[in-house]
Amino acid sequence: MPTISPKSKVLVTGANGYISLQIARYLLDRGFSARGAVRSPSKGEQVKATLNDPNFEYVVVEDITKDGAFDEAVKDVEGIIHVASPNYFPDGEPDEVIIPAVRGSVGMLESAKAHGSAVKRVVVTSSTSALVHPLNPVARTITEADWNDETVDLVREKGKAASGGDKYAASKVLAERAIWAFVEANKASVGFDVLTILPGLTLGPVLQKMTSPTDASISMGLLFNLIKNPNPDPSTYTHHIVHAVDVRDIADAHIEALL
Repeated sequence: MPTISPKSKVLVTGANGYISLQIARYLLDRGFSARGAVRSPSKGEQVKATLNDPNFEYVVVEDITKDGAFDEAVKDVEGIIHVASPNYFPDGEPDEVIIPAVRGSVGMLESAKAHGSAVKRVVVTSSTSALVHPLNPVARTITEADWNDETVDLVREKGKAASGGDKYAASKVLAERAIWAFVEANKASVGFDVLTILPGLTLGPVLQKMTSPTDASISMGLLFNLIKNPNPDPSTYTHHIVHAVDVRDIADAHIEALL
């Protein structure tokens, strides 16, 4: 597939988020125009003020689960970086995060197919949680053929009683599987290709305004709690497979994937 043109316009979904805001900043710094999808005008104005760049614009997508949610957002862009997905560990039913993760991803691709005539490439932010359970003690080489299906099965079995982390991981597995199912079903009828990037524990500078240090992301919240907790439970941090990465490297990787 042809790569996107220099200085073309790129859609970044969930643009007010920790990773996506860095992506938008890096796009602008590299001469691209960026269109951010946000849930409200107030969030859009916050992003606009933070980036302070005439080549940034935003579009409001109130509910990513609705049919056609991204129909307007995908018009006249050559690239899409889809980051928007629930980024927290829920206490409620698994569908609280699974439905938006899956429907948001597939809906974005459906909109790109129907209305994104200029789109050449879509890059989707997944997670290492889609590959492997962080508590799996088995040493092995992990490849793109691996899936964290054990967590999906666990969440289906336990439902609301499953841990918030497992519900989050299940949403990442099911969303990425849905993405590749869409690609397979539509490979003869779309004019763009799709890539996924799977960050691990993402740390680094925070661009957005926060009311508390845990507002940025799950990863930064874990780091803050580790540093500030006077009596941390060591197992919380030592009994996991941790794949740490700098948010700036993740932002750069997303943009390189477009090229």
